[in-house]
Amino acid sequence: MSFKQTLLDHGYELVYTNDKAQSSIGIITSNKLVLNKHSLQHFPNLKWIARLGSGMEIIDTAYCDQQGIRYVSSPEGISNSVAEHVIGMLLVYCIISILRNIKYRPANGYAKRIGVLSWQNAP
Repeated sequence: MSFKQTLLDHGYELVYTNDKAQSSIGIITSNKLVLNKHSLQHFPNLKWIARLGSGMEIIDTAYCDQQGIRYVSSPEGISNSVAEHVIGMLLVYCIISILRNIKYRPANGYAKRIGVLSWQNAP
């Protein structure tokens, strides 16, 4: 069952236009819609904002805190993509190093190591 269908089954009405902003209680947004104080003031009954993806830089969280509007993001949605990107970058680094004949053993005899440090939501 899709997220959209789940919301509809629980009695939510999905609005794709600005016509019903006065009565809207929630917003689901991607990274395209910037929700600053000016835009949020058009939603006087707003209770929550759900951000598809990671980061809250497009949402005025200070204003939301003042108004008691809850906001959440879903960073786990891109975890695999980030991990794949990091591994790909490491592989490219290794290939370029080999092609340029960069030595992996420093003069002291200890091997160099590359570490991957991860925070939250990593697969």
